[in-house]
Amino acid sequence: MSLLKTAMDNSGDIGSKIYKWCMGKNNESLLNIFSMPYNRTSIFLECVLNIIYNKGKVLYITNESEGEISFLKEIKKKTNFKEYCYYRNKVGSTYDKRLIFSNHINAYDLEEEFDLIIYDDISSYSPYSKEDIIKLLQCKTSVKYIVYSIEKVLEYGEILEYPIKKINVPFVEPRIISTRVDINKDMPYVMYDYLKWFITSNSNVVIYTPDEEKKQCILEYLKSLDDNIGNFVLDLDEDRKKLLTRVKIKDISTIAITSNMYNIPSYVNNLNIVVYFADHISLDYKKLIFICGKTGVTNGIKGSEVIFLANTISKDMDIAKDISRNLNKVAWENGYLNT
Repeated sequence: MSLLKTAMDNSGDIGSKIYKWCMGKNNESLLNIFSMPYNRTSIFLECVLNIIYNKGKVLYITNESEGEISFLKEIKKKTNFKEYCYYRNKVGSTYDKRLIFSNHINAYDLEEEFDLIIYDDISSYSPYSKEDIIKLLQCKTSVKYIVYSIEKVLEYGEILEYPIKKINVPFVEPRIISTRVDINKDMPYVMYDYLKWFITSNSNVVIYTPDEEKKQCILEYLKSLDDNIGNFVLDLDEDRKKLLTRVKIKDISTIAITSNMYNIPSYVNNLNIVVYFADHISLDYKKLIFICGKTGVTNGIKGSEVIFLANTISKDMDIAKDISRNLNKVAWENGYLNT
């Protein structure tokens, strides 16, 4: 009997390609899936359910918080399967479980053999590099390995491309604004124009800064500007509830400032993001791409903007822009962007 309650989620043909690769009687054991941040995890349902239904064992590594694991939500919503667990801090036995969830650090302690290991580096931002992921997977024994990431991780693995979430909605490519203006104390005129335009068009803006001190500088500066800007500014870290209330009102704009990327909402229409001090040492290309990915996550709305504002253009800013452009290039070549 099938474990599925409902029909499989239709995410193009990527799910069937993953299934065929997993079930294929060949020597291929490594698979890269190249994608945008926060893309669907339902693409793994068919192959994972087939393996566990046939008494196989799957390890799903994700750095999402335990209560927010997107693939586990898919399992609960679409199946009756119960033989899963979340492994933490060497607590509890996993040997009788067919599906084990773990974060990066705890996965090192698992010594079992698996039929499939999926490393989901798409569903949430993590600080782990390609080298970190490879080092972990080299310690694990499995028949097959899949890495779901914004870039190729497994050097000798095959590649499947799933670049965007919704047909004809491209990934937001960042605009880069470099300026000689000391952006701790002032704002280039072009940035001022952007903020006024967002307000005029009733759009919402989140300004991200890399630390609390810089956030306070920008917050005070913007609030002290003329009423065209200052009246719309709020501290997102102090009053997230107020932002989520305001964004439900169609004819009002909000400029929210945060130093915590996890506070940037991913389910707000008309959301634009400005990354202040985008050349900061703490902002590697992976973090910048995941910030870009916060726009249109839920509804896939066209027209959002992401702006990198900095005094210099860092290598990571350039790489982030190249990755975002490549996501759309691949999407176009695969027929996902036709208009």
